[in-house]
Amino acid sequence: MKKLFSLLLTLTMLFAVAAPSLADDASYESTIDWDAEYDVIVAGFGAAGGVSAITAADTGASVLLLEKAPEGQAGGNSRYAAQIILTPTDREEAITYFKAMRGGYENQSDEVIELIVDGAMDIPNWLVSMGADPEKLFHYPLVEYPDLPGTSGISTTEIDGEFWTSRFWGLVYSNVISRENIDVWYSAPAMHLIQDPATKIIHGVQVEQNGQVLNVRAKSGVVLAVGGFENNEDMIENFTQMPECYSKGARYNTGDGVKMAIEVGADLWHMSTLSGPDINFVNPETGVAPGYMLATTSVGLNMFTGFARGSLVVVGGDGTRFINELTAPSHGHVNNHGTWVSQQIPNNSWAIYDSTNTTKMYLSFSDGNLEELEKGWIIQADTLDELAEKMNIDATTLKATIEQYNTYCAQGYDPDFGIEGDDPQYLVPVAQAPFYAIQVKPTFTNTQGGARRNAQCEVLSTTG
Repeated sequence: MKKLFSLLLTLTMLFAVAAPSLADDASYESTIDWDAEYDVIVAGFGAAGGVSAITAADTGASVLLLEKAPEGQAGGNSRYAAQIILTPTDREEAITYFKAMRGGYENQSDEVIELIVDGAMDIPNWLVSMGADPEKLFHYPLVEYPDLPGTSGISTTEIDGEFWTSRFWGLVYSNVISRENIDVWYSAPAMHLIQDPATKIIHGVQVEQNGQVLNVRAKSGVVLAVGGFENNEDMIENFTQMPECYSKGARYNTGDGVKMAIEVGADLWHMSTLSGPDINFVNPETGVAPGYMLATTSVGLNMFTGFARGSLVVVGGDGTRFINELTAPSHGHVNNHGTWVSQQIPNNSWAIYDSTNTTKMYLSFSDGNLEELEKGWIIQADTLDELAEKMNIDATTLKATIEQYNTYCAQGYDPDFGIEGDDPQYLVPVAQAPFYAIQVKPTFTNTQGGARRNAQCEVLSTTG
């Protein structure tokens, strides 16, 4: 269990700030008007925060679990995840794989990688200890980067053999709620860490609840598991080199933990590291994407509708194609001549299709996308000239792009993106009026930067 606790602290936007002995700074604590007191405070009720609270509670600690979202909406990104849990089967091979995934970067140590692998290998046992049926654990050898060394040691585990059903989050949630020594406060965002300015020890958390600001003492430490900055526009612009990028799930992840860590002197790392971006339509009513990604041929795991199997061209603001519409990036990453990088998505990008493609774009869309057309989310035109005008894109360039693509469809081969073999069955021309266009934007599963920490999951200062 300790291995799993350490693993989740390392894998997520999670910052553990442990409090040493309090004997030397009792005078500072006495200056604080405490409203409540616990052994451990965990901020953020996603999978990482939930497992942290469970682990502390099972040692006998009294735990306060703070959650910014209202009751019924907790879970962060874990609530929306596929529940595909990394569980390596061969330690040395998995370590080799993880080291290769660094891709030349050196600021993730071998020690941390070994911690991740050891913890991940123990996850199936932990799932069973939390109540998962060992006979229904499904082990699936899903490898996202098959060209890297060490893939033979990589596997995943799914509870009850189900994908996209929140089984893992549900298991964590039920175990938190069942423990009497864990108190959960909803609609209670952590605002600031309470730090002794002299010793730098973290003694508690300032919390907003019901319009009041409360000081809550943590006798043994604070764990920040509040997620990334997927819904913070300023941080997106500052750290991702994109003017805009949108969340696929966690509405309440606004970078609070990063700011709190900065306030107490934490160093930062991996701030530009993203799980993304992928191309998606963004619902203007919610500000989030209605699905995992728009363009892929896959309909497995209940992820996609197969919309890309019909006529589809994706263009940037200059009216030209910039991606293979049929290929799903690896969590937003593409192979750039041997180096994996985050996919670049131009501003003012559009997905264009014709009247022959009647498949709904997303599972939540209406049949034939008719309701979305009525809402104005989808543009319709009788000609490509008219469509280009409505998209504010040069008509001559757009028509040339579509004409070239249709030529590729006729010959069954796309030399621009190497679509061949079995793929030509999906090369469907965009030729039958009326024509449609929907604006698409970069979206991500999560951001992954935050406070720098060591293999003990302790947050480090800028001086180490």
